[in-house]
Amino acid sequence: MRLRPPTLEDADAVARVVGARSQADLGIVEITADTLRDEWGLSETDLEVDARLVEDKTGHVIGYGILRDVGAYAVISPDAEGRGAGSQLLDWLEDRSRTLARPVHRQLIASTNRTGFALLSARGYRLAWREYRMMSRLEPRPTAPGLDGVTIRAFEPADLEAAHAVDDRAFANDPSYVSESLTKFRAEHLEAHDSAPDLSRVALIGDQLIGFLIARRWRNRSAGYVDVLGVDPHHQGRGVGRALLEAGFAAFAADGLTEAQLGVGSFNPKALALYQAAGMTPSFRQDIYERPS
Repeated sequence: MRLRPPTLEDADAVARVVGARSQADLGIVEITADTLRDEWGLSETDLEVDARLVEDKTGHVIGYGILRDVGAYAVISPDAEGRGAGSQLLDWLEDRSRTLARPVHRQLIASTNRTGFALLSARGYRLAWREYRMMSRLEPRPTAPGLDGVTIRAFEPADLEAAHAVDDRAFANDPSYVSESLTKFRAEHLEAHDSAPDLSRVALIGDQLIGFLIARRWRNRSAGYVDVLGVDPHHQGRGVGRALLEAGFAAFAADGLTEAQLGVGSFNPKALALYQAAGMTPSFRQDIYERPS
């Protein structure tokens, strides 16, 4: 086996490995070649130094790992487990993390991935938090009551900078959040292949943007995905998040989508309670493990 940096031409091969892993662990394919190309094309992503493929002796890709701002993501094809590829990839990711002087090594795996869990546990990793994928069928629902003094409308290009600023304030204490440049925020959330600015919404008091919902459109699943939902801390607790969520759901349904999805961390019980109150339930879970560097 050997490790090498991926190139854009490897997207299809990596997608097959990631898809097989996701199908085995979650029962669905979460990441496509287009998703990989979106991430790899970000200006702040350097595949040469922050990502590696694992190839077997025949040159087939059997594993993939990347060190992101918030931690590492690594997968080994289910039919290639037990050959040492996972340990080799984990060694490389930890070395790269130490080079960047990160205080902790962090890994995300599906909650059902027992092989991955055993490897991380043997290396001294411990559970840090859980990430739940919430979903809801877009059944007919009563119109949500309006909020006094708050306007909900469609997202417009001119809202970008204000939404970026609210994003920084809203998630400042979130352990899974790393502040990003305006350029990366735009590329990641509004310029990806499945971004849906037309389904996105903002909340305003007068001309002041106090909250936003940025959406993705997953036609192959007939689903709308809430990529980011943020409310300025000074305006939280008054129903703005729920109003944005309901407005997003209505936009999804009007677009002909039949399901809404989003992700939420166990460290944010208020958000989890909000989504449950809106009729969403967990469909699967991924776990984040850490150990000191």
